[in-house]
Amino acid sequence: MPLFSKKLYNRESSKTSPLWLLLAAFLSAFSIAASAHAATYYVSASGGSDSNPGTEGAPFKTIAHGSQKMSGGDTLYIRAGTYDEWMMGGYGGFVFQSGSPAAYTRYAAYPGEQVIVKPSSGQFVAWFSRHTAYIELSGMTLDGTNTTSYVVKLDGSFTQDTFAHHIRLIGNEIRFGRMGIGGGRQSEFIGNRIHHMKAYGVYVGGGGNSLIEGNIIHDNDGYGLHLFEQHHPVNGWVVRNNIFYNNGGNYRPSYRGGALRPLPGLVLTRGKNEFYNNLVYNNPYGGVTVYGNGDNTLVANNTIYGNGNYGISVADTIDNARIINNISYGNRGAQITDNGVGTVLQNNLT
Repeated sequence: MPLFSKKLYNRESSKTSPLWLLLAAFLSAFSIAASAHAATYYVSASGGSDSNPGTEGAPFKTIAHGSQKMSGGDTLYIRAGTYDEWMMGGYGGFVFQSGSPAAYTRYAAYPGEQVIVKPSSGQFVAWFSRHTAYIELSGMTLDGTNTTSYVVKLDGSFTQDTFAHHIRLIGNEIRFGRMGIGGGRQSEFIGNRIHHMKAYGVYVGGGGNSLIEGNIIHDNDGYGLHLFEQHHPVNGWVVRNNIFYNNGGNYRPSYRGGALRPLPGLVLTRGKNEFYNNLVYNNPYGGVTVYGNGDNTLVANNTIYGNGNYGISVADTIDNARIINNISYGNRGAQITDNGVGTVLQNNLT
């Protein structure tokens, strides 16, 4: 069953897409209320102790210790502070307890407080093993300054057809890593700010059937969004009501000896996916690229302007793309370039 409606909204909602951050806050509050019957624990870096019972008045000190006390469907509130910890299931004493469809397990910043999770070393800030499910992270700053890979990674195996699934990332700031978010099956990334990655902001693909909504994705050296999988189809992603800007202008991979590889703001590839009601602007080497053996990709109701090279580009490896009702203007090259087979170009304003 789908996690979300695929109904197309009108163009006005793309102009007001920052309001989706407010929606994310509402969704988080609603989720917390829905789990009121489960246990709630608290962590405080400044006033806690891991010998405490974890109540609001006597909180734990570390996120890892709090996670060990949780059962599926519980909530862990994290008070203000900077935490030198990983949120990696099975590492450093941290545990991700899977929830259920009716009761997600939640790790959340205490309302109104700034929580920064910034480990001093390691691959990831947060890592979900392929066996975890029904977990929500909300309201935190996940800082990958000292890590070497993704800030948030959802693991998976195509061989075993096993993926972390039903993971919600809501209203977080995800920053300063090599890449922002990786992986995902039947998951939701809503209302996050994802920025200043050395490579890609979001690199997701083969797990599929997931939602990327209401995020602000900006100032990443590589693609803001790389919807791609090397050897597998990429299907069922809905990308809507997001803002993409200043992506792709400074990607210098080691395999090129640190030389610049210019990239567009985002890429949609290898499957049947939907990209609508987004705002894409000021990406120096191009706006939206559709390529790589994709089929029936929908690009609709987007506003795309001020990008270098082109606004929308459909490659010759693409069949039956639907480019409908977009505004593409003021881009340095062509507003829409179509080299695909069977492309539908309809009601676009250029």
